[in-house]
Amino acid sequence: MKIFLLLASLLLLTACQGAEQATTTTTTSSSTEESISQTKASSQSSSSTDSSDTDTAMDELLAYYPKETFPLPNAVNSDNQLAMFATESNGVLTVFYYLVEEPVPLNDPRLVDKEPIAQFQRMILSSKEAAREEVAPAYDPSGEKIDLGSSITATQQKEEDSDYLNWKKNAWNFLIRSDEDQKELIPLAKEAAAFLEKVQLPVPHDVGQVTLRVNGFEYDRNMVVWQKDNVVYKTKNIEPMGSLRMAASMNR
Repeated sequence: MKIFLLLASLLLLTACQGAEQATTTTTTSSSTEESISQTKASSQSSSSTDSSDTDTAMDELLAYYPKETFPLPNAVNSDNQLAMFATESNGVLTVFYYLVEEPVPLNDPRLVDKEPIAQFQRMILSSKEAAREEVAPAYDPSGEKIDLGSSITATQQKEEDSDYLNWKKNAWNFLIRSDEDQKELIPLAKEAAAFLEKVQLPVPHDVGQVTLRVNGFEYDRNMVVWQKDNVVYKTKNIEPMGSLRMAASMNR
């Protein structure tokens, strides 16, 4: 399993860093091509031996990591078929989520050229202090007070190129930012506040940070990250509320 995920990591890394590889030497390019070939062979072999028509990518992922908790697929995207690509290196487990038209096995090579819509990460760090630094909690109580409903009062700050709202609740810090469309800033913050009135995020030990952007357009611009001792969890989604739904689905 570790060999499979390591090879899969090399495959995904090859695709994500294509621009950098363009400047590498001929020797490096040859080595990379060999890695791709080996990874495809490993993935195809795994597909024929480890999956069946009734298996899903989530089933396969849970088979590899039976003790891990992952976001529920319908929290990632409830309207479309999802595929997953998982990698693990140096204590960091990463799962990428893709939209597909039909079910495909975990780490299918066809996913390499697709753009992910979401991501989950579990990071094992050296200490609680290192985990807190990775979460990077941020809260600024200054600014104009804005009533978001749901018993939440945020403060609004205006900058030259963006506005943002933030508030704090228990161990969680919330930041909603708009770089372009400021008129959507408060509606998104109110939507998040109303959602959190109905569901609960995982309880951090010790801190958590939610950062959402209006019209983020990229999955890594909307992130929920929290600490459990020396372990950090992250959910990211191209849809701002999607990252919240992913995190909330792990509170089980």
